[in-house]
Amino acid sequence: MKAAPGSGMNAHRTSSFMGGKRVDQNSSSDEKLTEIVDRMGEASAKAQKLPQVITTTSRLFTSDNKVFMRTHQNKVIGFIKTGRRNLFCHTAGGMKEIKPICVLDFYVHESC
Repeated sequence: MKAAPGSGMNAHRTSSFMGGKRVDQNSSSDEKLTEIVDRMGEASAKAQKLPQVITTTSRLFTSDNKVFMRTHQNKVIGFIKTGRRNLFCHTAGGMKEIKPICVLDFYVHESC
């Protein structure tokens, strides 16, 4: 997953995946996609010094989370995973439960 040197915005591409369904039909095969998501999830956990990987294809494909990947010259250079979570906030009337879209995980290759 080595990032290639940048040559402008036209060389970049962003692909998205929702709940295991490919949104960008020009993406690689499912097998390659699995490898990429799992490797990027491992790199994210390592960079954040997490005790376990939190982004995997098995978890992604059984949820309604979304993953957006940034590529450059056919190499994935980063990703961001989003999803809705139940959160509680204080309001003038007391506690209120909300379900906003949250950033759940992200990673940008060290060479970027």
